[in-house]
Amino acid sequence: MQYFEAVARHGSFTEAAKELLVSQAAVSHQVKILEQELGTPVIERTTRHLKLTQKGEALFAAVSEALNILADMTTRIRSSLEAEASQVNLTVTPFFSAHWLIKRLPSFSKEKGSRVQFNLHHSFDAPARQVPGGADSYQAYVTYGSGTWDGFQADYLFSADLVPMCSPALLSGRTRLSAPEDILKYPLVHEFNYEFWGRWFELAGVSRSAVNLGPIIDDPNVLIGAALGLQGFVLGPPLFYREHIKSGMLITPLGEDIRIPIDYYFLVPTAGSVSKETLQLKNWVMDEVSKFHAEEPESLPDRRRTG
Repeated sequence: MQYFEAVARHGSFTEAAKELLVSQAAVSHQVKILEQELGTPVIERTTRHLKLTQKGEALFAAVSEALNILADMTTRIRSSLEAEASQVNLTVTPFFSAHWLIKRLPSFSKEKGSRVQFNLHHSFDAPARQVPGGADSYQAYVTYGSGTWDGFQADYLFSADLVPMCSPALLSGRTRLSAPEDILKYPLVHEFNYEFWGRWFELAGVSRSAVNLGPIIDDPNVLIGAALGLQGFVLGPPLFYREHIKSGMLITPLGEDIRIPIDYYFLVPTAGSVSKETLQLKNWVMDEVSKFHAEEPESLPDRRRTG
């Protein structure tokens, strides 16, 4: 059909052969095979020119329409694939997003313009092993942990360690804290469960059993609100609250030497291919982290490693 359509469109075997990059004889042969299959001529051949038969005219109209439909659908599919390829999906913890990522995103959008559709998802859950070709095959993550996740390459970003902090008004008129166990005289507000405070007291040489019960909050952004609202001590990362500390809204009365390590990583799946846009996002994040390290050299523990 392709040979016949080219001949009918050009009105010439020679021009059709040039377009199809074959010999004139090959084009003529293919048209003859078509006529044999149809059982009727579709082209009238003369010494000077050729013209379509009545059935050839009808066939040419149908074939042209079909090829136009195919070309249009091919264009649509390619456009759809290009649109999908220019999307990048990133899942991060809400805390990282609110206190580090979101204020930097405009520079990524400015750098990439409208060429990349950026989709941001929030989750506390650890990333699951990816299945090549699955819906999340090109998903990237920023989360905290040990640096090792099955099925992922993990690149270290920075550490945002947890230390006790509170509003200075909570301690107003009371004896200055001089030892870790002094915190037990105050209410403790917990994140997710009692584990973080238990770990901190162990690091401080105080038994876990001494940990006070108290409200449990499942959102660290709300947790810090509890501290500002004088509800008690919380464990938070000074790295993300430097402005609160500088302004005197929050204090770390026992300093920052005893801290729970919290290391953030950028994760991409090792199975399957990672999209160009995802790699661009990763490189942008790593560049922003380098700037962050330069801005906060004394605030960032040096625990850089790759999992």
